[in-house]
Amino acid sequence: MLPQARSDAMVLVQTFLTYITLEDEVADAYEWNVTGAPTMRYKTSLVYWKLKGEEQRVPWAKIVWTSRGIPKHNFLVWLFMLNRCPTRDRLLSWGLSVDANCLLWNREAESRDHLFFRCPFSWRIWSEIARRCSFTPSPIWLDVMDQLITLTAASLPALSICGFHHFLLESASQGSITELQTFLSCVLLLPHAAVALNGVNENSFIS
Repeated sequence: MLPQARSDAMVLVQTFLTYITLEDEVADAYEWNVTGAPTMRYKTSLVYWKLKGEEQRVPWAKIVWTSRGIPKHNFLVWLFMLNRCPTRDRLLSWGLSVDANCLLWNREAESRDHLFFRCPFSWRIWSEIARRCSFTPSPIWLDVMDQLITLTAASLPALSICGFHHFLLESASQGSITELQTFLSCVLLLPHAAVALNGVNENSFIS
């Protein structure tokens, strides 16, 4: 006995079920039809994309979702791309009483574009990382993103920027970091990223 329908769609489903004739000699089986082609296998991803619908792919997608990157880093870069990380300018816009100055520099207002890459601390680190990756650095966020878009998703600069975003945000949130610690820790991201690229010699980044 079917329960009482609570919507017009359920009325149609129940009406359709009343016209189905079951055969005793045929075994019951599930069949899924999400994309128009019946299949015996259920895939959550197909249902998700069917419900979500098609959307235009953003040009910076390959910078964020690098196949050889660390998922935590990729997710953080995605938040920065959307400017959704809790930098101090955003905290102030939410009505919180916080100091507007950058924790790493303490002389200019903190924002995403300041942290990447106009802050003198972060700019020094990014310049060194870019130099070792044979990459031309820029202090302007949009310029850096435009340069990274032209690179392959698994390139060393693309992987480095993911690790750099993650480290710098953690450093800014802690508020107790020296210039030397910042520099050394970020440069240490390079050998790790290089190992992810098959065939890159880790020792070549130590000099």
